[in-house]
Amino acid sequence: MAVEVPAALIVAVVGLIASLTTLLLGLRSIRVEKEKLQTDRERLRIDTQHLGAVIANLEAETKKMLVEADQTRRALLDVEAQKALSLADRRRDVYPELLELVYRLRNGLRDCVESLQRDPNSSMIPEVGGESLYHLTENLYQYRAFIDEETFTMLHQYKRRLQDARVIYDRVWFLDHTAPRDSDGQRYRNREAIDQLERAFPEVDELYREITKRVRDNMESKMQLHSPETADSTRGQSEDGTSQAVE
Repeated sequence: MAVEVPAALIVAVVGLIASLTTLLLGLRSIRVEKEKLQTDRERLRIDTQHLGAVIANLEAETKKMLVEADQTRRALLDVEAQKALSLADRRRDVYPELLELVYRLRNGLRDCVESLQRDPNSSMIPEVGGESLYHLTENLYQYRAFIDEETFTMLHQYKRRLQDARVIYDRVWFLDHTAPRDSDGQRYRNREAIDQLERAFPEVDELYREITKRVRDNMESKMQLHSPETADSTRGQSEDGTSQAVE
């Protein structure tokens, strides 16, 4: 009985030691995990601070890029506005000259037709075309880039009508200076050519009115670019250089 007691005590002590060892190992493991957790927490804090700095830099760069983009957009708008104003200014200079030629050519054909109607035997026939037709043709080449497509098409058609009328006028003029006179001393007139001139004038006159209205409307719309509401850099409003259609 005396031998059994120490054996039990030894077993108890060994069990206690094993339990203490297990406890110590568990405590050590907990301490290691705690240290690891603290290390991770510190690393996370450092990473969070670094991420915050990166985000702050990104925000600053984004704001800078937005400011630069806005400045670039405004600069491009200013450039486009200046281009539009420059084109409008150029057209405002070009259109009055073109309208003057259109007006002179229309009146020349009208005067020629009226002269032949008043006195078919008159030796003074107003010229059709002439230098005005030449200058209109040259201006269409020179100012092509400044004339909108619809206006250019109308002016081109007008020029062709006047060129056709000029050909008819040359037939009248040629016979007037080369054909012999009749027994009464009257000049020989090409009645067919005169009729063609008379028929040509209404077409030319209609185109003249359409061109005048088109150019006037075009210039008035371009003048809006110079108003304070649509162009901050431009002050005042340009005067309309066109004239009303004259009968």
